[in-house]
Amino acid sequence: MVKKSVSLSEKENEALKALALKLGKREGEILKEALERFINEAQKEMKLENLLASRGMWKSRKDIPDLRELRKSRDYFADDV
Repeated sequence: MVKKSVSLSEKENEALKALALKLGKREGEILKEALERFINEAQKEMKLENLLASRGMWKSRKDIPDLRELRKSRDYFADDV
C-alpha cells in the first residue's frame, strides 16, 4: 500500500473527526472509502463519455453494410439455412 498526504481545511478536518467518531472508523478508512467512491464514479463517467464519443465512428464507412437493411434482407437469413 502507498501512503499519501492530504491537506484539509479546519472545517473538513473537524467534520472528518466527527464522522469517524460517529461511525466508529478510523479517519484514514473514511478517506479511503470516499476516494474509492469518487474513483468509481469518475470511471463510470469516463466510460460513458468514451462510448458517446465513439458513437457513429463507422458511419462514413462504405465497406460495412447498413445493419437496418441487413436485418430486413431475406438473403441475409437464407445464407444461414
